[in-house]
Amino acid sequence: MGDFNLPSISWNDVVPDHNTTACDTMFLNLFQTLGLHQWVLEPTFIKLGNILDLILTTEDDRIQDINIFPPFPNCGHALVKIAHLYQGEDTRDRVGAPLLDWARGKYGKICNALQQIDWDYELMHLDVDTANAFLSNTLIQLANQFIPIKRPRSKCPPWSKDIPRNLFKQRSKLWMEYKHLRQAHGRQSYLTLQKLFKFNETNAILWASALTTQINYEDRLIQLRSVKPKLFHSYIRNKKVDRPKVGPLMINGNLTDDPDCMADSFAKAFASVFVVESSNNVFPHQVCNGNISDVQFFPRDVESHLKTLNADSAVGPDGLHPRLLKECVLELAYPMAILFNMSMASGSLPQLWKLSHVSPIYKKGPHSDPLNYRPISLNPIPCKTMECIICKSLFGFIKDHLLFDKRQFGFRPNRSVSDQLLLTYDYVTYWYNQGHVVE
Repeated sequence: MGDFNLPSISWNDVVPDHNTTACDTMFLNLFQTLGLHQWVLEPTFIKLGNILDLILTTEDDRIQDINIFPPFPNCGHALVKIAHLYQGEDTRDRVGAPLLDWARGKYGKICNALQQIDWDYELMHLDVDTANAFLSNTLIQLANQFIPIKRPRSKCPPWSKDIPRNLFKQRSKLWMEYKHLRQAHGRQSYLTLQKLFKFNETNAILWASALTTQINYEDRLIQLRSVKPKLFHSYIRNKKVDRPKVGPLMINGNLTDDPDCMADSFAKAFASVFVVESSNNVFPHQVCNGNISDVQFFPRDVESHLKTLNADSAVGPDGLHPRLLKECVLELAYPMAILFNMSMASGSLPQLWKLSHVSPIYKKGPHSDPLNYRPISLNPIPCKTMECIICKSLFGFIKDHLLFDKRQFGFRPNRSVSDQLLLTYDYVTYWYNQGHVVE
């Protein structure tokens, strides 16, 4: 924001007038290239009726309110009052279990402890909910015992640890010596000026080293963005200090950032767009006389799926981290298979598996509209594992009974939309070469 002194630009239409200068044209081209938004639409230089004081933002919902007031005496510029939405530090007290550093866990000891448990005896006479609670509590107790607590995140940039420490010490030493000489001999003393020159020289070397280190760190992030995308996007998000991740939301005409109110608003918005598709219109090729009498869960199937887990993904509402399940896959495949077979035989799921953590992810448009976010659901990993095994069995049944239409390319292995487009292009070119009219 500031006095840009560009009177030839009409900000109501964002176009230059016939008297525009080369400087104004360059500024307007840069403004449109960067996709900026200008908020002041009333004259701020009262004498000539021009808009000289501008407020520029990269988002179109960062300014909540703007008012133009009369100028002070002997001043030509009007007063501009704005309400700017910014991301502040969350100072609320958070009560809960400490975060664990899953990457530094002692998984060998956890596996040894799991091997001592007789799962057949422990789960024999339990129902599904009790059996799942026993398995979850056992894993959580072992995690609290053998996985260290995560260290608090440093407020320093991640690349600052690569700067030579001796430069900081040398700069501090030279500054203290300069202050001592300044107090003893004065600012214009030869010794004082000489020490100040050495301090400035060391300080310039330190800042040049810091800049080089930052550039090298960001280059490594770009090279590793396909391998470690979360590290890359976390660094980018930390750079955006003036943009809330979620909200504030417009609820009943009022803008609020209360977490409870926003959670209720998101729940209503997501439920309003949820559509249950009807299964009455069944295609002829989707009907067969066969059926699946039962789905069996074997430890080898559970093991093969747990090995494919992403160890860096988020934790579900059950508190079981994917890294824990992946590192202890040989010890957990058997008890999880028992649990899945119990659930299938009883026809019920553990109540904990019916819960999920829903995170709203911003898509586009104003941040204040809850419909401009899409929900991302974090479900318990054991539940998703059971779902994948059932899906694999259903897919095999559908494939064996020829229930897939040959024209279906989506959601099938070794087929894609690109294949369908190529096949369509081949049909079109064939009929065109035969002399037929193709529209």
